[in-house]
Amino acid sequence: MNATITLIPVGHVAPQHARPLGLPSMATLQCDVAEWPQAFLSLQALGRVREVSIDGGWSATRLAIIVDVVEEQYGRKLRTRAYGYTGPMHNNNLSIVDPELRVYFNRLVTTVTGEWATPTGPQSATHVKHDYHLLRRAGDLSFSLRPEDVLAHLATRNLFGQMGCEKPLDLRSTLTPSIKGSPVAREHPATFVRTMGDAIQASYDENAAEFFEDDNERMFNDASTRIFTSVNAGNDFIRALQNQTDWLREGSIAYRELIDLFGPGVTFQEPANQPIAAGNRGGVDDEVAKLITTAISGLMGRHGVESVYLESDLQEHGAVFADKKTFADGPEVEWDDVGDIEELPGFVDEVNATLAAIAKANGFSAIKLSIDINLATVAVVNISIDGLETQRFVYPMYASALTSNLIAETDIELNDLTAFAEMLYTELTTVVAQPIELG
Repeated sequence: MNATITLIPVGHVAPQHARPLGLPSMATLQCDVAEWPQAFLSLQALGRVREVSIDGGWSATRLAIIVDVVEEQYGRKLRTRAYGYTGPMHNNNLSIVDPELRVYFNRLVTTVTGEWATPTGPQSATHVKHDYHLLRRAGDLSFSLRPEDVLAHLATRNLFGQMGCEKPLDLRSTLTPSIKGSPVAREHPATFVRTMGDAIQASYDENAAEFFEDDNERMFNDASTRIFTSVNAGNDFIRALQNQTDWLREGSIAYRELIDLFGPGVTFQEPANQPIAAGNRGGVDDEVAKLITTAISGLMGRHGVESVYLESDLQEHGAVFADKKTFADGPEVEWDDVGDIEELPGFVDEVNATLAAIAKANGFSAIKLSIDINLATVAVVNISIDGLETQRFVYPMYASALTSNLIAETDIELNDLTAFAEMLYTELTTVVAQPIELG
């Protein structure tokens, strides 16, 4: 197997918390359904705070891990880049790794390089095929808020509601010890709403004649299936983990297993300078910085950007990029060039539009920030809102799946989003006669 492993020491970060997606106020939703995705960008739409734990605690020193696996499929190059982290390191020499040290995988990005048909003839290009988080249970019982899981829960609630059961529990909407895949882009609240709405609209348009007004269980199941994400990505990396380890059941593997599967080509990188967070944890600045980091992280995965530094003063001008690194610049790997950041279609425009949308949804007149984000290590965000003092936050991108806003500790957010999905269904299928664009 053509694979390489990169180890990067990362220092401690402040204790982390997360807030799952919740439901905006009903007053916020008293607008055209096309504006509902924007409403979910409001901080008022956030759910209840969830404290996030990690093996060894956030104060521990650990290793961030990148595993690159390259294979040929149908004449094209398929590359899977897996990001993750280890348990705590207990020796001063970080280059000596305990064989039994646990390794956790956080995020998978798969790209395909080959010739593609274009109007001007065949051209060689690299496309991002998959970019998803690997979600794991956060406690004894965790609830999954992926769009497909919310729709599955709605289907079950419709079915059992006819039987007089008010609170059914659909295991598809929980996180078991098994791993669930979730596209990172769907953690952007507006994308979450659009994904669910598109699935409902498509299912209804194709199958409305088969469904009755009092029996929508099959339609919601169909909508859920349309956007379902499986961790079985059909590549050598996943196959090796599934066939030769207990990763799916345990949620981690031993370092010796990692080397047996993908070694011995290991590169050790010197630790980068990691500033200490100095912001007000849990305040408005923190929540806005997290929302921006989540949105940009999803855009980076979709456009094939592994690390980027940007500065933006929303009041004066748009994002200014000072540095970048695409997946083509991977360590010790001959990646095909995907071009400079200015050549990545739509990336800059999408970043600027995202910042403007977040400001508008929360009534901010100005957001000034710098963000240095690396999908393998950390994101360092310096942010000032409406001219107030600049706050600094450091977020562990190597464990970003742990802080996903699609994980909840109780079923409150799940039930809220299920109720919203039913509202969305009503708006899309009865209020309007024609398909609508959600934002």
